[in-house]
Amino acid sequence: MMDMSKLMKSFEERKGAYYDNLLDEEEFKRQFNKRFEQINASWAYEGMELDEQGKQLVFECLTGKITQEEFAKRVKELIS
Repeated sequence: MMDMSKLMKSFEERKGAYYDNLLDEEEFKRQFNKRFEQINASWAYEGMELDEQGKQLVFECLTGKITQEEFAKRVKELIS
C-alpha cells in the first residue's frame, strides 16, 4: 500500500493550508478528488481500489474529522 502513504503525505502537506483557511473545504475536496482518482486508478489496476466509503474515510482523516486511530479502526472493520 505504498500509494496510500503517498496520498496521505501529499495531503498532510496541504493540511496546514486547509486549517489556515487558505484552502476552503470545497477546494481541498476538489484537489483531493483529483489526486485520489489518479492513485485509485493505479490501485484498480492491481485489484485494490477503494470504494466511496474508503475514499470518505481517507478524506475525513486528512481533514481532521476523525483521528488516525479512528481511521485505522474503521478500516479494520471494513476489511473484516
